[in-house]
Amino acid sequence: RLRTLGAAPAPQPYRDLHSARLADAALATSADSTMRERAAALAAALSQERGLDDAVAAIERVAADAGAR
Repeated sequence: RLRTLGAAPAPQPYRDLHSARLADAALATSADSTMRERAAALAAALSQERGLDDAVAAIERVAADAGAR
């Protein structure tokens, strides 16, 4: 998903993953200003989400509805 959003390089297949390939991907990512900007924008958007709070609220609603039956 991060690749689709332009915030990361293509995933590396596990069977082909080794330290040199991982290092190459990390260097390519850090050298790509567009990728860095998109990753920063995504991080900023994610920091505004209240995922855990929303999940807890949803679970509490379902539990309350189940208890009311």
